[in-house]
Amino acid sequence: MADWDLPQTEEGLQECLRRIEQYRRDENLTELGNGLLALAFLVKWVRSDTHLPPFPRAHQLALEAYDVFVRADDEHGQVRALISASPFSPPATRQQMLEEADSIATRIGDERLSARVLAARARSTSMSNRAEAKEMSLKALETFRQLGGWHDLATTLFSLSISDGTAEEKRDFALEAANLYRDHGMPTDAARCVDIALMNAEEIEPLASLEPLVRQGLEDAKAADKAFQIRSFYDKLALIAAEKGRPDEANQYRQLAKELQDVDGQTPLERWESDVEMTKMLLATFKAEGNKEAEREFRKALKELKAAKPKD
Repeated sequence: MADWDLPQTEEGLQECLRRIEQYRRDENLTELGNGLLALAFLVKWVRSDTHLPPFPRAHQLALEAYDVFVRADDEHGQVRALISASPFSPPATRQQMLEEADSIATRIGDERLSARVLAARARSTSMSNRAEAKEMSLKALETFRQLGGWHDLATTLFSLSISDGTAEEKRDFALEAANLYRDHGMPTDAARCVDIALMNAEEIEPLASLEPLVRQGLEDAKAADKAFQIRSFYDKLALIAAEKGRPDEANQYRQLAKELQDVDGQTPLERWESDVEMTKMLLATFKAEGNKEAEREFRKALKELKAAKPKD
């Protein structure tokens, strides 16, 4: 099986597209399906490769992957594709997809795939019953801890960090996920998890005490070379410095954030459009996860962004 763990960058996206075309020409259906699923992930976090917005495009790719795996008679791939396509399907269709995935995983006796289906069911159930969803996620998490496999573990921990539970629990889930992503060379996801950890930590700890965590998030964001993440952590450090009575340091961090924004080669309107698109992506993610609280926060952020649209 080819390695489809590609970087979340334009280079990773282009490499994925190149491989897909090669496997399409070679009529290697299993690897073609794997590539389509890899692309379904990348278009959500890099950019869509077509005119479609990122999440509809990801859904389209997952459905295409399912059809390819059916042609290849690859049942493991079919389960993975159904899980990937389910979040962005209507509720009734989503339920049917997950039932089919569960039936296949049970028939072939793959405990890991069954746990993945359970985790997907948890994400779907969280829209209506967050307590039940948490129990399902914890059960899946226990299976992943027993079987090993860091990526399944990290994904489930992230889901738990934005689902039901206390701020302390969600902080700890996010931090464990961040450590896993960081240890396996995925700094973008690590930074995202640190950001979630901070959101929860601020509910139970003074902002000033969180400086080491913010600095860790900044290191992750720099390793990922994601300007919007770096700016976010600089802004947070500026607030901490101001709270600790270090105004000069606070101004330095604000200046660093501003300089980073100014040298990204975008006009204010282009930068605003990029921020709106990223906020929409995160909003769609939290909506699909059933995290009503985070969904409300990002709807509010999106509304504020739209109200602050710069002039041409």
